[in-house]
Amino acid sequence: MLVGAASEGDGNTAARQNNIDLTPYKTAAPPPSRPPAQTADESDLSSGTPRSIRVVARSAAGAMDRTFTISRHPLIFGRKGAHIELEDAELSLRHCSILLRKDELVVRDDGSHSGTFLDGAEIDQASLDDGVHLLRIGSALLSIEPTEGEGEAVEPVRTGSLDPRDPPAHLVRKLQQAAATRPSRLVIVCVEGPASGQKFSIPEEGLVIGREGSVRVDDEFLSRRHFEIKSDAEGTLRIEDLGSRNGTFLNTLPARNTRVAAGDEIRAGNSCFKVEAVAIP
Repeated sequence: MLVGAASEGDGNTAARQNNIDLTPYKTAAPPPSRPPAQTADESDLSSGTPRSIRVVARSAAGAMDRTFTISRHPLIFGRKGAHIELEDAELSLRHCSILLRKDELVVRDDGSHSGTFLDGAEIDQASLDDGVHLLRIGSALLSIEPTEGEGEAVEPVRTGSLDPRDPPAHLVRKLQQAAATRPSRLVIVCVEGPASGQKFSIPEEGLVIGREGSVRVDDEFLSRRHFEIKSDAEGTLRIEDLGSRNGTFLNTLPARNTRVAAGDEIRAGNSCFKVEAVAIP
């Protein structure tokens, strides 16, 4: 009897072990798929009346004159993966954009590493009035103008698998400069623009560059007296904008009595100058 009872109990135990309750471990059916959330661009835009803008760029590398109509999607400027791509190492991959907010066109910096400058002033974002405006991004200078004409419809862009880690060229130049010996004399060489190839020594009294300066450059984007390079009381060479209408930039940053070193680049109008060291004979 005891043996039989034990055998029956063992059978019931085995049966219970073979019927494990898996309810607590079951997963619910996946929820129905949702449409993708709005992107940051879409959430910042309105459904106002589409507006058009003309973008013009002129440089030694070529010219561009295009008109875009902006509605739901921003017009993006950058080095890669943008509506307007510029081969400029100073640009971020996605540098800035022009978007429609209600019925107003707005220029917005998109977290660039070197800033966005509209009519000579650095901006985070700014509204566009009627008329021609100067937009500087990296070392590129463009004119932008709201217009009534119809242009290319702005559609979304896909940046794909772009790698944002490629180092900007100006940082590489700075590292090279740090290892170089300080020169005994500096000159400036025009490397882009109407005076390309010309070299200018810097006298003790300084050098004024503009359409009517001590160095005259036939550049329609230059002011008459655009910027000046001269030594301060301690003999340090400095550059200063002279109240030009679209600014002077040393390595993409505004020149405000800024120290100048060999390898620096100066952008003013459509001209680019490079500071070079030369040996004193």
